[in-house]
Amino acid sequence: MGDTDIGVNIFLLIVSIIELLLLQIGHMRDKVKWEAMWVIFIECAAYGSSIISPDEGFVTMHLENGMHIEWLRYVGWILTCPVLLMTLVSMTTNEGTKPPTVRLVPLLVCNLTMVLFGITSGSVLEPTKWYVFGIGVCFGGVVFSSVTQCLWALYCDSQNDCIKCVSTLLGLTPSPSPEPSPEPSLEP
Repeated sequence: MGDTDIGVNIFLLIVSIIELLLLQIGHMRDKVKWEAMWVIFIECAAYGSSIISPDEGFVTMHLENGMHIEWLRYVGWILTCPVLLMTLVSMTTNEGTKPPTVRLVPLLVCNLTMVLFGITSGSVLEPTKWYVFGIGVCFGGVVFSSVTQCLWALYCDSQNDCIKCVSTLLGLTPSPSPEPSPEPSLEP
């Protein structure tokens, strides 16, 4: 890991700690739920681990076939995405007064399956990599579609222009994609 990567991780860790402290204050005043704090806590742990021991096996796994997996990134997604998805789906129930826009369990299963197929596609060589990746994209399409339905429901049900604006921005904002693994070297 280069000096730039460590510097970025230190900056992100500091910002995340400040955000976590502010969220804790909001939580103590019953303004913030635990979900946001959980996500930021997991990110703090990931940034801290990447700074303290960037070459450890739990940060990046180096496989015998020459591939590597950003394991800590996937662990973060496995621990945070279900919480974010559950929060989003529960927001569409209008505090329990109507049924959710999408079914939660299939959404969570599709999300986990997408991540697991992503891990698998990052660990195998071509052409199998692309078949596995394609299956993962199908499950990701279900997740994306469900999230879009939830954001649309929030937009349509909202009486507040600010919430409509935020729902629109979240629906239009592209999510960051992981950096592709380098192709393995065929040299011994």
